[in-house]
Amino acid sequence: MNNEQFQELQQNVIDFEQNHCFMIDAKALYFDKYTSQIRKSGHVKKNVPQMAETMRDPNNEIPPASIRWVPCGPDEVAVVHPARPNLKNHRPEIKEGCTRGLAGLRNDCKVLVSDYHDQVLQYDEDDWEDFQVKGNDHPLAARNTKEDMEMQISRFIKTGRATRRLGFRYADDPDRFIEEAAQYCKNTLYKNSGRNIVFFRNRVIKGLEGKIQSSYMQYTTETAFQTYSRLNSKGWKGTQSGMEHNGHTVFMMDGVKRYNPNIMGGVLIKRIDSPNVKYNLVAWVSSLAGKNDTDIIEERARIVELYDKYNVEYNCFDSLEFMPQIKSGSNAEDLNKLIKVR
Repeated sequence: MNNEQFQELQQNVIDFEQNHCFMIDAKALYFDKYTSQIRKSGHVKKNVPQMAETMRDPNNEIPPASIRWVPCGPDEVAVVHPARPNLKNHRPEIKEGCTRGLAGLRNDCKVLVSDYHDQVLQYDEDDWEDFQVKGNDHPLAARNTKEDMEMQISRFIKTGRATRRLGFRYADDPDRFIEEAAQYCKNTLYKNSGRNIVFFRNRVIKGLEGKIQSSYMQYTTETAFQTYSRLNSKGWKGTQSGMEHNGHTVFMMDGVKRYNPNIMGGVLIKRIDSPNVKYNLVAWVSSLAGKNDTDIIEERARIVELYDKYNVEYNCFDSLEFMPQIKSGSNAEDLNKLIKVR
């Protein structure tokens, strides 16, 4: 735990240090390579010598490292501690405070630990992960880096912890899920980070990519060209928007915002210079985070509206097709078939 967490427990839990903290030989502490350290780059080893020096001075008050007692496997040695004589076939696993544990090994000394969150609060895996993240949210030294936060937020989303913390799924209300997950990160997990809500919202969206991909086909410009070249019936194959091949010029558009002036300007020039070529518009909806079937269908409708509006006046295009995107549910589309609407 960090200083802030330690002081809060000292204030709110009667005899916290007397009842829930004790010294233990650093060599007895077990470091789980998957769960003891949650930083992207592992242990902050550069801080161990300084921590070891700090620990050698008995006048320095250092928060206890947090441990949980785990049952021993067949080939594991139990650690029986006088403070916990009832835990005879267990060993102490360090959950937060790895730098203190490593400094204790360096000094070959005992380390102050607490098992309050294990023995009293009975933390589960979600609780421990939140606690570890908050434990690294130091106001000053060795705080979570941007890379730490990105990795941790991605895990927060992908393990389902965000769903369990918020009480509803992304699919239930995508916009609300993104906003509440971002607020949880900002106000609960990383309140000392100094980062604004936009930072956390973008990291939540990034973490959701896997969930979005399971429901919708996402295209980059490159994959859209590859897919369209494979599926179209015009014999067109190309690698860039506005490219002519086999008597057809295809313009690719990844959302309604690019229609005017980007697409309109390009096709009008091409139409004047090469009037005998067929001009085709192919569109899909990008930036799918927070969107559902209805959002995709509505954006397509806005594209059709713009297409009709300008085509009546300027006769810009000869066809409009959408890339298939909805993978499942009542609106599921054949991902091997383009959606021709004009």
